[in-house]
Amino acid sequence: MGAPALDDDARPRRGPRGVRSLAGRLVLLLAIPLLAAQSLALFTLQDRHRTADEARMLADRIEFVGDIGLMFAPVALETVASTGLVQVDAMGVDREIVREVTNIDYESFLDTARVQLDDALDHLVERFADRRLPSGRRLGDEVASVRAGLVTMRAALDARTADIDSVDRAMSQLDQLMTELLVVADELHGSSSSNSGLGAISEHVSHLLSLTAVLSDETEIRADVLGPSASDDSTTEILLAMGAADAIVDQYTSQLGDDDEHRWRPMLERLDRSNARRGEVIELAEVRSASVVPGAPNVLLTDPVLIRQVAELLRIGFEDLGALGEYTASELARYVEQADAVAAAADDEVRFWTGIIVVVTLASVGFLILIAVGTSRPLAKLTARALDLSEGVVDPRPLRLSGPSDVRAVMATFNTVTRVLASFERQMRRLGSGDDLRSIDSDAVPGTLGESLRAQVTHVAEMTQRLRESEAFARAVIETAADAIWTIDPHGRILSANDTAEAILGLGEREQVGRSLFRLVGAANGLLDLAGEAEITRPDGSTVDVLISHSEVRVASEPIHTVFARDISDRKRFEQQLAQQARHDLLTHLPNRLAALEHLEKVVGRLERHSGSVAVLFVDLDGFKSVNDSCGHASGDRLLHEVGRRLHRSVRALEFVARLGGDEFLVVCEGLDAEQGAALAERLIGEIAQPYESDGELFSISASVGIAVAEGPASIDALELIREADVAVYHAKERGRARVVIFDETLQEAVEATAEIELALRRAIGAGELVLHHQPVLDLATGRPWGTEALVRWNRPGHGLLAPDRFVPVAERSSLVIDLGRWVLHDACRTLASWQQDPGRRDLHVAVNVSGRHLVDGNLVHDVDEVIAATGIDPCGLELELTETHLLADFERANEVLTELRRRGITIAVDDFGTGYSSMGYLRQLEIDTLKIDRMFIARVNDAGYDRTIVEVLVQLGLTLGLGIVAEGVETPEQLDFLRGRRCSRAQGFHIARPMPVDDLDQWLAERELAPTGARAADG
Repeated sequence: MGAPALDDDARPRRGPRGVRSLAGRLVLLLAIPLLAAQSLALFTLQDRHRTADEARMLADRIEFVGDIGLMFAPVALETVASTGLVQVDAMGVDREIVREVTNIDYESFLDTARVQLDDALDHLVERFADRRLPSGRRLGDEVASVRAGLVTMRAALDARTADIDSVDRAMSQLDQLMTELLVVADELHGSSSSNSGLGAISEHVSHLLSLTAVLSDETEIRADVLGPSASDDSTTEILLAMGAADAIVDQYTSQLGDDDEHRWRPMLERLDRSNARRGEVIELAEVRSASVVPGAPNVLLTDPVLIRQVAELLRIGFEDLGALGEYTASELARYVEQADAVAAAADDEVRFWTGIIVVVTLASVGFLILIAVGTSRPLAKLTARALDLSEGVVDPRPLRLSGPSDVRAVMATFNTVTRVLASFERQMRRLGSGDDLRSIDSDAVPGTLGESLRAQVTHVAEMTQRLRESEAFARAVIETAADAIWTIDPHGRILSANDTAEAILGLGEREQVGRSLFRLVGAANGLLDLAGEAEITRPDGSTVDVLISHSEVRVASEPIHTVFARDISDRKRFEQQLAQQARHDLLTHLPNRLAALEHLEKVVGRLERHSGSVAVLFVDLDGFKSVNDSCGHASGDRLLHEVGRRLHRSVRALEFVARLGGDEFLVVCEGLDAEQGAALAERLIGEIAQPYESDGELFSISASVGIAVAEGPASIDALELIREADVAVYHAKERGRARVVIFDETLQEAVEATAEIELALRRAIGAGELVLHHQPVLDLATGRPWGTEALVRWNRPGHGLLAPDRFVPVAERSSLVIDLGRWVLHDACRTLASWQQDPGRRDLHVAVNVSGRHLVDGNLVHDVDEVIAATGIDPCGLELELTETHLLADFERANEVLTELRRRGITIAVDDFGTGYSSMGYLRQLEIDTLKIDRMFIARVNDAGYDRTIVEVLVQLGLTLGLGIVAEGVETPEQLDFLRGRRCSRAQGFHIARPMPVDDLDQWLAERELAPTGARAADG
């Protein structure tokens, strides 16, 4: 009956939990709309939070605008009063006389304006000192600079030594500050808001600020026209100012609502009263203009009536300006209150929606708990009983029906299933105990289960017959198997053998049965030798290679072993052929690098024990790539085959010739010293230089040879000997073609020095010894800095700051140049990222040199993507520079990489253009944006000669192809003028700026930003 049943309450619950259970899914189904409703409420809550924040920000901005508004009147008053006093002093008239005659106390106006202006600046700095102006400077710093100018001007004015230029300078600096403050204030109008009320407030504040600025300007111009500083075009100036004032007043009035217009009406009426006397102002302006003599100093009016009329008009203008300031302050305060009211209302809504969310959440949780408890308990009992059944425990006790109606129906069905399974279990026990199958009560097992039980009885008889048939089939498979199969007893005697076993041993099965398989296959160690490869000798003396294995099969009480053997004779012969091919070059049929190394290791092994010498000649063809490019790879292959043949026939039989790969060959000569090796090398160079024929045409090629010699007895490393010969041939190529160089102590010192630099440089990359200097690049069209070229320097301890030519060539000869390139990319892009975060420098670019190995062999695209992700730069500010030699070394691979980089917005420049291939065909196909003209052409560009023509052609070529042109090495103003006249895009060189650290570069850029545009262009 199976394992004893457990009580439902005592049985551990092993059913599924979470969303996999039915109860969990019901809860999830109910929770989804509740979560959606709460998400909507949270969205509304976030919207109200945002509205409150926007309202507070708007209030802050309005207060900022209000502080600006407080400055208009005192700025205008101090400007007018200071200008008037300077003019009076310049004409030599005593200030007291002017005050008595004009009834205008300029000094009183000036003192009042100074106090008001200083208070306004103090209030502005107190609250907004850290705010950034459009120039990039802090407001506090700019105000300090303005104050310094005002202090100097005021002191001179009080001492009556000031001139009109000093006043203009101080007031121009103050006007510049006001202009920048207005630009910041305009952001209020340009900022968007999700709340329509806040948007309206922002719009009103913008109009109010414009109104105050224009009316202040009109009052200042009126004072200038009526004061001592009148000019011959005063009438035009006052008419323009009046027109601008009328326009701004009309515009401001038209956008007001009823309530706003009611508050504006008194101010508007005051302005209308003042405007009614504009005719007097114009008449006075015409009188003042008529009294001005060109080139002569201004004079004061002498008519007492006119003087009183001027004084009255100036007083009205200043009173209007004061009233406008009071109106502006009042309106701004009201707008602040409105913004605060919006924020308070939003805060109230936040609290309301927070309460809604809490109440709904608590109610939802309670409802879900009720649903879960009412459904999960009956389901848990049903699940526990089902799990027991899956483990073979049949509990016939019926489950108590509970829960929802559909759950009750499932529990009732499960009770019926349990009852049928218990009956089936009893019948199966009788079948397993060997009872007479005919005595089975089939009626006790109803339906399909009874039919299944009767089918099992029939199935047992059928399986017995099938087992016999399967045995016969397995025997047939063994007999026809491609592998040899033996069965042996524990002593190795053969019990059976298939047809393949007869073929391998050359003996029939009857001849094998009873004999020892160990002796027939040569397994002296018994079963231990029946694993792996073996060679079997047949009775007729022939041999066969087999792969042999065995396994144990236990039959009754005595184990037997099955031995398998596969004929691998054909495979062994194929492996021997592969071994031959693995040590020989398929093209020249000479031994390859592996065979050469094995041979050389044997030679040096003999030298370690005996005296003697060995010379290793490293032969490298000169200009082999040009043969491939001009004649095709087939001709190149024929050339390599012929060179190998000539080398082989030019040496003695005991000397070893191998092809290392590409156009490199190795000759190993035992018994030769350095002098004899050099003589042999010269002979080989002469043999290689003999003409070759290809497709009916003759051509020749040269070779360079490096020699390394070792003498015994001594400890010699074969790889080191080849490396020395490789170093020697490298130096031979550097000295010219068809040269022989013997590796000696001088080369050894050079190698050690190079190795030392390489090791130190590898440490330097991770030790922070590398620094980047930046050389500014000038945009010749605008005169502004385009950006910089990043140039690496090595601050090597004990050696000082090393230029790139001291260590980059060493890195180029190893994979270290890729690590160096990654470092330069990361550091340059960190600088670029800081520029892009500065509004004044976000348009600057940085150019980074990339090595050919990084482009072709390294994963340059992946490295650039990592740098972009790490620094967050806009890739459009990055330019990568490569030489045309690197680009054309592997054109297809290079162009594929350049295409991927340009898709990211990165620009590509060809460095030192004109010094390499300079193929127009390649230039048209390359994915590039910029050509950089080498400094050697720029150096003589002002001389009427070849270099000047080259530069003009290259610039015109770039313009025609739509490419940017950069001139390197500009060192004189004449060179820069020439390039600008030819519409060259950019320039760099010592005349513009030398390479400098980042800190010096920041100062250089700051100086350029402060310089006027014209000065920048001239300096450029």
